[in-house]
Amino acid sequence: MRTGPEVDRTLAALSDPTRRAVVDLLRRKPRRAGELAEALEMSGPAMSRHLRILRKSGLIGGEMSHAPPGDQANVTVTLAVALDEAFEIFTKEIDRWWRRGPRYRMARGHRGFIRIEPGVGGRVFESYGADDGEKVIEVGRTKIWDPPHRLLFEWRAANFGPGEKTEVEVRFQGGASGTRVTVVHRGWAAIRPDHPARHGLVGPDFSRMIGLWWGEQMSSLRVFVETARTAR
Repeated sequence: MRTGPEVDRTLAALSDPTRRAVVDLLRRKPRRAGELAEALEMSGPAMSRHLRILRKSGLIGGEMSHAPPGDQANVTVTLAVALDEAFEIFTKEIDRWWRRGPRYRMARGHRGFIRIEPGVGGRVFESYGADDGEKVIEVGRTKIWDPPHRLLFEWRAANFGPGEKTEVEVRFQGGASGTRVTVVHRGWAAIRPDHPARHGLVGPDFSRMIGLWWGEQMSSLRVFVETARTAR
């Protein structure tokens, strides 16, 4: 029977049920770290620790389990509403909960609105009045429309050039306490390091910035839901 440091690392890695589940999921198909965290209902940092142990043990390869550093941000919020209602609020009422101001919208002040058109191919866009008439800025098109479980759309910042785009995936999972909403904004590894959309940040620092931005949006969504329930 073989013994030694490598065997010890393998046995230690597999002694944890979560890591065994990760290995099982990766045997079925390649997945990103955010997808693994969502499937096993745990935070991104916790999943990263498990993946680090599995990589050191040699049980998985880095390319199978995680996106390039700085490629994506993952944010989760729980809403005290049913699954169908959570999906409808996120999509149909996005203009009511999406934060206002130049950090979050193209329009200045309280002018304009944001819309997600229903269905695959629907536009995600912002419309606002300007001195020379109405302006419509298309953020992207919906690629997956699967109510009330999943939504995926392209995301292009105002300063993106032709061919530059990222994607936003939103998953909705019902539970006893309400609906768990997870937003994953990915594809940033394809955007050049000196792009103005990065504000001088790359790698984990950039992912943290994007995560904080989406965290502010999800906090606004949660407050909107709580306020609406109180007003009933």
